[in-house]
Amino acid sequence: MPWPGEARLTFALAQAGEAELSIYSVDGRRVRTLSRGRQDAGAHHMIWRGEDDAGRAVAPGVYWARLKTSNLTFSRRLVFLR
Repeated sequence: MPWPGEARLTFALAQAGEAELSIYSVDGRRVRTLSRGRQDAGAHHMIWRGEDDAGRAVAPGVYWARLKTSNLTFSRRLVFLR
């Protein structure tokens, strides 16, 4: 999914538990952690504006959004445009 400016990421948990939503570069380096810790069951919405954890703008390109829970990991490819 290509996007300019910001990405709106949504995930849902069937039950409460630990979850981490992070953005990774294609070389596997974690760029940004959007959410980490115990999450309630239900839908969660996060926005990534193309910045790393230090607030610096990232370069346009391909990134991966990765949701990791206590027993599963999900990934989705993102194409960031400026």
